[in-house]
Order: sequence, then C-alpha cells, then structure tokens
Amino acid sequence: MSMPKQFIKTEINRIDNKRKLNSKYKFFDRKKNKKYALIVLSGYRNFLWKAVFGRIKKFCPDDIDVCIITSGLFSEELSKICDENDWSYLSTQKNQLCIAQNIALKIFDRAEYIYKLDEDMFITKEFFLNMRETYSKVKKEGLYDIGFVSPLTPINGYGYIRLLKKFDKLSDYEKRFGKAVYGGNNNSCDFISNKDVPFFMNSIPEFQNIDTLSNTLNIDPFNYSVCPVRYNIGAIFLKRDVWKDMGMFSVPHGGVGLGIDESDLNSYCICNSKAMIISENCAVAHFCYGAQVSDKLINAYKKREKEYLVN
Repeated sequence: MSMPKQFIKTEINRIDNKRKLNSKYKFFDRKKNKKYALIVLSGYRNFLWKAVFGRIKKFCPDDIDVCIITSGLFSEELSKICDENDWSYLSTQKNQLCIAQNIALKIFDRAEYIYKLDEDMFITKEFFLNMRETYSKVKKEGLYDIGFVSPLTPINGYGYIRLLKKFDKLSDYEKRFGKAVYGGNNNSCDFISNKDVPFFMNSIPEFQNIDTLSNTLNIDPFNYSVCPVRYNIGAIFLKRDVWKDMGMFSVPHGGVGLGIDESDLNSYCICNSKAMIISENCAVAHFCYGAQVSDKLINAYKKREKEYLVN
C-alpha cells in the first residue's frame, strides 16, 4: 500500500528541517524574550571586534536581544565580550553558516523581528530605529510587500551607486574603474572583487566618517529605494515570518554555506514579490567583500581604527 502524497511531503519536510538544524552547539543563554533580536555572525576577523561590538554596545536599544554566533569554533574572547555585555553567545560545532543562523533563530523564537549583521559591519546611531521606521512607513504606504530593509552602505554592490550619485562622485568612480552598474559587475571592473575599490571609496571625504554620513542622510526627508539586483545581506532587518516562510536557510551538502543565506533570501524575495527596501536615510560601513581582503587593507584599517571607535 502506497503512502498518501501529503504524508510523504510532511516526512520529507521533517527530515529536511532536521538537516537545517543539524549541529551540536553551546548556547550561553542571556535572552530576555524581546520582540526584537539581533544576531551577529562572527569569529574570524577579530581585528574588527573592538569597533564593531563597541558600536553595537553603544547604539543597541534595550528592547533587543543580542546573540553573537560563531560557526565551527568557540571563541573565549567573544564569550567574554558577550558575558560583559549580557549578550547571548551561540557556538556551533559544525562550520555551516546557515545551520548556525537557523539554530539561533529557532532559539530566539519570541523575536518577531530580526536584525542580522556580519562581523565586518559598522553600524551607526541611526541604524536600529531607522530600520523599524522605514519598515513601518513603507508598509503603511502599501506599495510593497516587504522582504527586508537595509541601510545604504558605501562598499555594497547596490549602495555604492546610490551614494556616489548623492554626493556627485559617480564620474570620479567611472573615470577610474569604468561604467558603474547596480550589482557591481561589468566588463571593465567588478566592484565586489576589485581590491582597489575599498581604498577609493574610503578616500571620498563624505564617506570617511560613517557617523557623519549617516547623520547627514538622516536629516533628509524620508526616502527609500527598492533594490532590483542581488543584495549583500551584511546588515538587514526582517520579520521573522519571512525566514519561516522560506523554510529556514537551506543547507548545501558541502562547504560552509558562504553566501547561501544571501542567495536564499534574494531568491525568495524576487520569486515571492517581496521588496528589498533600502533606506536612504541611514548608512553603515562595510569593511570589504571577501575577495577584496588584503594585508594592505587590514593595515590601512588598523591605522584608521580610532575613526570607527565610539565612546
């Protein structure tokens, strides 16, 4: 006797979901069951932590549960940072980024809204509340069903053009690198892999102080754009229901899953008519894309680190 199709589907989903959460982990539980949760993927660029986590400590409202996540390692230093700040810490045994995030979001099941950051994102004072306000205002307008909201970021395949245009620097960029396109890929220059791009973007006076840039944008009237290309999700805000409706982040059969969460979310948004809303009243900084990392860039950051630190 064959099994009814609906039971076969349920069994497949059950097995699939188990695989999406399949890792032993350590969880240092300091959650308060808040409406909002912030998860931060970390563990591999400790030279950024003082500024990155200092900013989270400074600017994060009290109504957000914070959880730092490390995939495939346990960090004593990060555990100490979490202990000092009363943040939760999740360390998964398996080095699989999607599993680590799925477990974290499963644990923080009371959080209706999720902020997600990578460890190389420098948030600003405006970030947390602006993401909520933008989400609320766009939803009230009723023109779009929202997938996620994100701030403008100079080193971002979409945000770079928005910001270069705002400050009349697009022609300077194109004189050096060729035609700029949304998404960052063209025949003359790949924005997201060219190692010279971060140096150029960081040399623009208006972009050198991320706090001043974000404050300047925040003074402008409410404004947003809708991203039509693949978007880097290093700093996003979304409703928990989006992640649930996706069926969590998928888990490939090999590798650490780098970029899978991003392709999952982008594909889900496009295929389900969920808009990728970019606030143009808030900015954050991104250290660089993975292909752009170099000793030269790391050393340049260390020389300028004080510009990213907050009191």
